[in-house]
Amino acid sequence: MLPKKQRVDKKSIEEVFSKGRFVNSAYLSLKYLQGKSIGAYKISFVAPKAVAKKAVDRNLLKRRGYYVLKNLLSKPKSLQNKSFTEKEGIFFLPNGFVGVFVFKKNSLNVFGCTKNKQKNPIKNLENELLSVLDRIRS
Repeated sequence: MLPKKQRVDKKSIEEVFSKGRFVNSAYLSLKYLQGKSIGAYKISFVAPKAVAKKAVDRNLLKRRGYYVLKNLLSKPKSLQNKSFTEKEGIFFLPNGFVGVFVFKKNSLNVFGCTKNKQKNPIKNLENELLSVLDRIRS
């Protein structure tokens, strides 16, 4: 889980949804604003009831999202640079970035399944997050 300082609060979520830009993928949408503020980046995950009726399943998706994002962003700062390289698995977010990841309908089937040799939900989610984050760079 990301620290509270790095998560988006409810007021900011409303602002992001009304004024922000968005990037879509098959199972995730990213709504974001690139502010000019000096503060650190803020990111949150949202799992609507359309994705899963049970709160337990929605919370599972959000927990996994925060886990993967924390692993991507917690690389040593000496390794982080502004360019993204898939080999290293590092992505740099600028200060003032405010983003909200929204899970789509079939997300639970892909990211919520249990671990086994054929389906690895953590790896699938990591690949999806990397592809979405890579699109905002261009």
